[in-house]
Amino acid sequence: MDYNKKLYNDIQKQFDDNRVDEWHSVIPLSEDGAALVDEMSEVSHPGGHQQNGLFLHQEDQGMVKPKDSYTKTVYTMILEDNDHIYNIFAVESNEGQLAQVTRHDKNV
Repeated sequence: MDYNKKLYNDIQKQFDDNRVDEWHSVIPLSEDGAALVDEMSEVSHPGGHQQNGLFLHQEDQGMVKPKDSYTKTVYTMILEDNDHIYNIFAVESNEGQLAQVTRHDKNV
């Protein structure tokens, strides 16, 4: 099995271990969530249909740089594969990055 496919399968296992109900899973706002976003970025591809990996919806991204705040940057991102939609909410500060990732099942 190639590296990207193995990484993709490992990502799915993390979501399966954090299933909330029959239609979605949530990785809470945490450093673990930020590490998962890094892994997801390795197997995501902007543009075009992706069968083995995640499709990055570039037009559905947002970023805010709060003024007078401990938080330096907040951003959102949407990814999609054949079976799921992923909503990423990430927060960056001088201390590092936290992220919450929700996986929504498309075929329930």
